[in-house]
Amino acid sequence: MNELKFKKMDTGTMVVGLFMLALCVLPFALIHFNRKKIRGQMLFSISKMVAHEEGKLTDFEFTTSAIIGLDGNQNKVFLYRKHKDRETRELIKLSDFQRCELEKIFSLGQKASQDASEIERVNLKFIPKTKGIEAFLMEFYNASESFNLKDELEFAKNWEIKINKQLQFRA
Repeated sequence: MNELKFKKMDTGTMVVGLFMLALCVLPFALIHFNRKKIRGQMLFSISKMVAHEEGKLTDFEFTTSAIIGLDGNQNKVFLYRKHKDRETRELIKLSDFQRCELEKIFSLGQKASQDASEIERVNLKFIPKTKGIEAFLMEFYNASESFNLKDELEFAKNWEIKINKQLQFRA
């Protein structure tokens, strides 16, 4: 009879333990599936942009709230960003530009090298071939919209390199 009480208590403890484990795992599972859904929507949106240009993505990558893609054959870069209240779609024809630079805008409006915690925005700056035409800015990080500076900065650096390689390849 003593063993029967022990088994009932053990089963009850196990059920409570499994329930608590499920409560702990559930938020992470929901975040994972939500992120997967958002990425699918972003990939669909950029694919529509590329299809409209009759192109094909040869390289693409996701950030927290954006996807950037390269059509190496047509020499074009596509960016799709989604924020709470707006979407941004950008198309850059690399044949119009000579190079791409990483640009950091600091909270004081300076472009000097300062403490990373003061970075307000991170852009890729496309320098045009034609003099007198203003550079085109592709925003990757904005402190008022995102908190993930390290990942966005690293992401922008990687794409600066990729885009400049593509520009040199097509020169």
